[in-house]
Amino acid sequence: MSNTFRIKVLPVLAVVALAAALAGLFFAVRAQGEDARPTPVAEMSAAKKLAAIEAQQKADEAAGIKSTHLFARAGGVDVTSAQKVYTTEGGGSISVARGDTLTCLLFSDGSDTCKSDEEIAQGWGTVINNECVEGQPRNVSAVGLVPSNVATVRLIFADKSTSSTEVRSRAFLFDGERAFVQPPDTIQWLDDSGAVVGEHTPPVKHLC
Repeated sequence: MSNTFRIKVLPVLAVVALAAALAGLFFAVRAQGEDARPTPVAEMSAAKKLAAIEAQQKADEAAGIKSTHLFARAGGVDVTSAQKVYTTEGGGSISVARGDTLTCLLFSDGSDTCKSDEEIAQGWGTVINNECVEGQPRNVSAVGLVPSNVATVRLIFADKSTSSTEVRSRAFLFDGERAFVQPPDTIQWLDDSGAVVGEHTPPVKHLC
């Protein structure tokens, strides 16, 4: 199998993100600022999150435009200010956009995933993707968000081997030559000095 990260798997991120919203995996955060501002997705109940996304879809349909980056836009994030941080092996792009209480990864296929700082600090900003071969994960890749003090992400596997990548604008990506055969057991965050400032197990280890 090729180790190429295929942009076609990125729509899985939208499904994972929607499932997370409906399951209540988003931790509530307190919004700051004026009451008239749209309520961030991370602050809503599961039902309200879905309603906000559906409302955004309907608004797009009424305007005759394609619905993209729904989580970010429903949460009041200005996607036009997004910064491109990665080009994937499959030719797609990954950008980062920030709002008052959410940081979002925006994918060139129109999908996105958004997390609050609290969620990111607890490791929920990581998404594991893989292909399945005979019920086992293959060509495993990872993309995610980290706290602002993290400079490097290191993966530790069951055999104690490691793989590391630099952080760009609070985002990281393992794909292509940095893809791996099995999901990691542990994810470590390192600061500029190389000190470990965070460690957690991936929120999703196997998708098969």
